[in-house]
Amino acid sequence: MMPAMLTTHPSILERLPNEMLAEIVQYIPRKDLLSICTTSRLLSRLSIPFLYRTIYVSDTDIKKLKNILDVMEKYTDTKDPLSRHVHEFWLLLTHESNIPQDICKRLLGTLSGFSNIRRLNLVSHIRDESRLRTFLQTAHFPSLLNFQYITDPIEADDLTVFLNHHPTLTKLLLTCRNTYHCPLGEIRLPCLQQFSGNSCFVKSLVCERTLQIMCIFFAMDELPTVLERLEPMIHPDGHILVVTGVSLDLPVAVRQVADKIPNTMYLIFRDLVEDPALTSEDVNEIETQLKKFKDLGCLELDTVSKSRVYSAMEDEADLAAVEKWGHVCKSLHRVVLHGRHWVYEHPGWEVTDSLSPFEMLLQ
Repeated sequence: MMPAMLTTHPSILERLPNEMLAEIVQYIPRKDLLSICTTSRLLSRLSIPFLYRTIYVSDTDIKKLKNILDVMEKYTDTKDPLSRHVHEFWLLLTHESNIPQDICKRLLGTLSGFSNIRRLNLVSHIRDESRLRTFLQTAHFPSLLNFQYITDPIEADDLTVFLNHHPTLTKLLLTCRNTYHCPLGEIRLPCLQQFSGNSCFVKSLVCERTLQIMCIFFAMDELPTVLERLEPMIHPDGHILVVTGVSLDLPVAVRQVADKIPNTMYLIFRDLVEDPALTSEDVNEIETQLKKFKDLGCLELDTVSKSRVYSAMEDEADLAAVEKWGHVCKSLHRVVLHGRHWVYEHPGWEVTDSLSPFEMLLQ
């Protein structure tokens, strides 16, 4: 409806102030914006910046990459450069030398001009990319809030410099797939609220009680050390702690968190190496530790294969465990155990298919 209406009555719309037109245009779906661009020069000029708010590029589609660079460079010397309107940029590098040297130079030069970028995602499978290293050393985005960097391996010094150039960051994801020991220098992020990444990066973070959501990927059992490091950085009003990718003794892990960070509101163990089903002693020990938490609302113990089919007796045992934990921890309203999501709905606990808080908050 919108493109047809604009085509039928261009003169009426063009009499509206540009500010009002721009306010209307920003809420129009992308596919309709493409149609609007053909109706008049004015509407095209107002629509183009919104078409480039979010950019996804990959070295698997060089033609698309060149087209985006051509458009960006076309508007570089105008009164209102298009680069100022880019808020999100996603770059995927999959091949060692797939991007020609001249295209790569143009790309990094254009990227450096995104002065209002809010979110930057870099995924690199390249082992030695000096051009990306130079970018990390020199780039500065004054409005950057969200940075995700997935690499293999990592250039620690360059990344340290980049992160310390961006104290505005509130969300940070750092993942190094094949190299566990990736020592970074000290990274000061005074506004950081959410951190996801390898446990080895935690020792480099410095912030003062701003962290609210933490998703830590472990390569080995380092939980006590990481908790010791996290404790002074966590927001006092509660937070979400997600531990993933490690084999550990769950009752001991729950105790370690309860002793060190009792204001945890969501405690989630995900994608763990499979362990046997919890014994009655494990259930009792977890019950004891849950008494220490101040306001725990969700406990997720993802310890066994979701493809396994459980017997009615095992279901009853899970329900008994959940009821025990809920009795001693009155704030607890959700438990994930053996792949099933239990929620408390007065007068008792029942299984649900709804998303966990972890899935909803980190989407």
